[in-house]
Amino acid sequence: MSITILTPELATYVSLTSPDTNNSGSATLFAGYNLFLKTQYTRRIYLSFDIDSLGITASGDINSAYLEIPLISIGGDTSYSYSLYNVNSLWDESTITWNNQPGPSGFPTIFTHTYPDDVFTWKSVDITTQVKQIVADNQNKGFVIKGTSESSEDGELQTPNNIGKPIAAEVYVGNKFDLVHWGRFTKTSFPDSIIPLLRIDTA
Repeated sequence: MSITILTPELATYVSLTSPDTNNSGSATLFAGYNLFLKTQYTRRIYLSFDIDSLGITASGDINSAYLEIPLISIGGDTSYSYSLYNVNSLWDESTITWNNQPGPSGFPTIFTHTYPDDVFTWKSVDITTQVKQIVADNQNKGFVIKGTSESSEDGELQTPNNIGKPIAAEVYVGNKFDLVHWGRFTKTSFPDSIIPLLRIDTA
């Protein structure tokens, strides 16, 4: 068994508010639906990790894969549901917008946050199915996170986007990802190294 932690190679979001705007380089990523501003604040996160660098040739070699999302802010209803999908075509971080975004592919992984308990905590999302599909297709098109309902439920997550900055030196102990070691963080005190991570356990 081998545990690998990957940081994003691509990360951005798209927004219905500004459908032709590219948000590459934004310090924060947003996903969800803001009921207060109706559909104006419908936003989706796009992420891609260099899974190819692991040299995995068979989906059966993957025991598990988890997306670890640091939630620096959430809002809306007490509980809100998100859907994570594979993406159906390649995309460019520097040009993607709401109007040209690729669509979701396959079956989603559904996860929720609870307000306010989950603020400044890590959300661990099992995306083993999605990562295995990438390996089986032999083409990495990344992931999209969207509100499960983008017309009724009110909620939004925010996560930092600090690509290119080193992750914390101790993100796992032995073969177990150590969320406790990295710990809970606060709005006024969290390191630049806190970013979404992909944790893959291979045979």
